[in-house]
Amino acid sequence: MKKILLIAVNSQFIHSNPAVYSLKSFFESNFDKGDVDIVIKEFTVNDVYGNTVYEIAKERPDAVAFSLYIWNTDVVKKLVADIKRILPNAVTVMGGPEVLHELSPLSDFARQLDYILEGEGELSFSELINSGKIFEKQAATAVICPERALSPKEIPFIYTDENISLFKNRIVYYESSRGCPFSCAYCLSGGDRLPVRFIPLEKVYDHIDFFVSHGVSLVKFVDRTFNCNPERAKSIIKKIASLPESAATCFHFEVGADLFDSELISLIKSLKRGRIQIEAGIQSLNEKTLECSARKCNNKRLFENLRQLSESGNVNIHTDLIAGLPLEDLSSFKNSFNGVYSLNSHQLQLGFLKRLAGAPLCESEEKYGIVYSENAPYEVISTSSLCYTDVIELKRVEAMLERYYNSGGFKTSLEMLIKCFPSPYDLYLSLADFCEQRGALFTSVSRRKAYDLIFEFSACYFDEKERNSFAVSLLFDYFSADKSEIAPESLRFILKEAKPFKNSDCDLFAIPLPHGYTGYGIREFGNVRYLFDYSKRDSVTGLFNVIARS
Repeated sequence: MKKILLIAVNSQFIHSNPAVYSLKSFFESNFDKGDVDIVIKEFTVNDVYGNTVYEIAKERPDAVAFSLYIWNTDVVKKLVADIKRILPNAVTVMGGPEVLHELSPLSDFARQLDYILEGEGELSFSELINSGKIFEKQAATAVICPERALSPKEIPFIYTDENISLFKNRIVYYESSRGCPFSCAYCLSGGDRLPVRFIPLEKVYDHIDFFVSHGVSLVKFVDRTFNCNPERAKSIIKKIASLPESAATCFHFEVGADLFDSELISLIKSLKRGRIQIEAGIQSLNEKTLECSARKCNNKRLFENLRQLSESGNVNIHTDLIAGLPLEDLSSFKNSFNGVYSLNSHQLQLGFLKRLAGAPLCESEEKYGIVYSENAPYEVISTSSLCYTDVIELKRVEAMLERYYNSGGFKTSLEMLIKCFPSPYDLYLSLADFCEQRGALFTSVSRRKAYDLIFEFSACYFDEKERNSFAVSLLFDYFSADKSEIAPESLRFILKEAKPFKNSDCDLFAIPLPHGYTGYGIREFGNVRYLFDYSKRDSVTGLFNVIARS
């Protein structure tokens, strides 16, 4: 029996690599396995490197196939070099979005490979196995490129009754379509000339039922724009709406929010709270920037649609911005940031342009003066509109945005604090200055320390009475996000009590004993006694809810 290892190196444990599962599934579903044993091994970039090498080497594979992305390039380069020394007779194969684009700058790396897989990996991988060459060392790197693309019916469903348990406590990625009809210049899909292929709806419905029946908590559709076909999107949402109330699965979609019509909005509003999440890539509000990026978007309609969904309160909304796009200077990006911030989405990701070799924007780097790091993940350093100092300022703002906004644990206190500043951007920049002075900007801090820092920060803007009110707001946020009975040190002066809920406490809230009250907690501060439900987090906000006050 010949053994082929499919190696995935993910950015975090919670992530999985659907590509390697798809390669294995397609081959085993369509061809006789013969004497070939395909084994998947998943690691993360944060694993102890030596342990990763050992786990690969102990399998004694005849061929090792790596999946290459911008986030794992450095680790995979090291793995290839070491595995070739440890297992000199093993054939090395490479596939993934970064493969061909790494050949020119990393020619020494490319020469270590026996095979490179182009095109849709399921076809090139199967072709390599069926040819029998996958176990033959090559004097020069060979490229395997299929002559066709997969049809919609051929796109594999990678999950089975046997393997679904491997994805417990991880995001389950699901592909209901492949390709994108849009040509955004900064995206790899922008250079993809293949048509969008949709898996038949009947299959999608069966797959949704599979996830629900196996109690999968989060299914993330990897469709580039879920609602590029509006009628199809409505059909899938209707299917999700028909699921039993008891179904525990949440579905995540990347959407073009400007493409929503009133019917789709109504369907989403009718869903069970927390049944879906949507991620809307806005990227910029600068019309010239969007035009240069070949991104067609009606931002006015996008804002109207997202505000409607936000007001419904039953959907978690994630919005995205990209810093470093053509013609967007610091002033323009501030406007984009403040505009998108006004949507009050549950998360606002401030991302930075990365060089995705093969994306159309690569051909315009000189035109727009875009300079990228030569090291993975090839992030923007400067542009003709945004100097390196500007980029660093945005990095500092991003750090505070992640700590205080995207963590979700400072909602009411941020609403209070932001009134002291000309704009949201100014708040986060001032927070960055403050934390940097205390050596706490880019370093990791505990949750309690984050509350201590922002309370200390507030002394610059609030008088004593206002600071006491702010302390109350911070404590409410803290206990909404954390079930601990130990408050941040700086806020303990205003905390009167924090303890578990007992039968004898029912009279305090003038309510009957809650059914299954285990996990509830009493917190008293600011002359108010709160009863928090710590048995579960809210399915939309991720916070613990207050069920009574006295």
